[in-house]
Amino acid sequence: MRFDDLYSDYGDLETRWFTAENPKGEPGRGGMANNGRKGRAWVALPPGGSVVLCENHGQSGTVRRIWATCYKRDPAFMRGMRLDFYWEHLEKPAFSVPFGDFFGHGLGRMEVLESALFSSSEGRNVCSFIPMPFRESMKIVCTNETNIHQDSFYWEVDVTLGDQHDERTPWFFARYNRNRYCALLEDYELLPQVHGRGRFLGVNFGTITNKKDYLDTWANEGEVKFFLDGDKEYPTLCGTGQEDYIGTAWGMGSFNSLYHGVPIADGKNGQFTMYRHHIPDPIFFHQEIRAVAQQIGFGNKDHKRRMIEHGTKVYAKGADEPMTLDNLEMGGFERSGDDVSSCAYFYLDRSDADLPPLDSCEQRMVGLLDEERRERFDV
Repeated sequence: MRFDDLYSDYGDLETRWFTAENPKGEPGRGGMANNGRKGRAWVALPPGGSVVLCENHGQSGTVRRIWATCYKRDPAFMRGMRLDFYWEHLEKPAFSVPFGDFFGHGLGRMEVLESALFSSSEGRNVCSFIPMPFRESMKIVCTNETNIHQDSFYWEVDVTLGDQHDERTPWFFARYNRNRYCALLEDYELLPQVHGRGRFLGVNFGTITNKKDYLDTWANEGEVKFFLDGDKEYPTLCGTGQEDYIGTAWGMGSFNSLYHGVPIADGKNGQFTMYRHHIPDPIFFHQEIRAVAQQIGFGNKDHKRRMIEHGTKVYAKGADEPMTLDNLEMGGFERSGDDVSSCAYFYLDRSDADLPPLDSCEQRMVGLLDEERRERFDV
C-alpha cells in the first residue's frame, strides 16, 4: 500500500467489525451484552458446533482482515476445526480449509509467524490480511469437527462495504491438500488444474519426513513447477529446489520474512513448515493453472550407504533401478513415504473454482496425534 492510500478519498465506504460482541456487524449494536461491559467476547464450540464469523447480503464489499484465537490450540483444533467461505449466494462453500493450515500453521503446530499475508506474532492467535472482494454476498463459518469441546473461540472479521468492484475483479480461494504417503516418482499436488483467469498468490507447505526409511537425510529438494495456459508434459515455471523456491538455500533454518519463511525447521522430528507469497513476483494465468512439487531428497555417499545398509532402496533422480553399495552417487535421490500437506492461495475470475472437497476431520488428523506428538504438545 502507498502511504497516500491511507488518506485518499474513500467515497461511501463503510466499515464493519464482525465479532462475538456484534455477530451481524450491525450499526450501533456492538458490545450490548452485560450492559456493554464485555459480556460476550467469545463463544464456546462444542463438538460439531458452528459459528458464523461474518455474513453480508445485498451489498458489495471486501473482507480486509481476519483475526481469531481459541483457548485450546493443540493439533486437534488447528487441523480439526474447519473454515467454510461462501461467495455470491452459492449454496455450497467456494472452498473449505482446516483452521490452522489456512493461517499458515501447518502440521497442527502453532508457532510464531510474521509475513505480509499472515501474522501470529507470539504464536497464540491467527491473523490474515488477504483482501477478499465480493460483489453481492459473503459468509465465513467456523465448525468444530473434533470430538472435543472448544471452551472459548474469539474472532474479529474486518470488512468494508460499498467497494466498487468491476467485472474483472476476481474472487479469492484457498486449496488445502495432504498426501500422507507420497509414492516414488509422484509429484505432490499443490493445486489441481484450475480453469480460468487469475493470479496464484502463494502457498504454505508442511512436511513430516519418512525417517523410518530415509533416516535423517534432507527431504525438501524437489523442484516446484507451475503448469500454465496449455502446458502439458513440461511446465512454464520450474524452480531449482523446494528450499530455493521458499527463498533460502542449502537446507532450512527457522525464519520469518515478508514474502517467504520457515516457521518450523525441526530436523530432530523431521518436521518442516514453510511459505512463499508471490506479491512482488506475481504468477498470472489466463486459461488454467496447476502446481506440483517433486519429492526428491539429497544426500552424500555416506548417507546413501547408511540407508542401503538400513534396508532402504535408494533411487537416483529419475532412475529405474536402485543404487547398490558399489555404485553410490553424491546428490539428489527420489523419496517416497513423506507426509506432505499444503494450503495454496489464488484469485480467480469466477466465484466457484470447482475445487475437490475437503478431507474429513479424521483423515486430516491421522498421524498428528501419535504418542510422540501427544507428549510434545501435551494433548
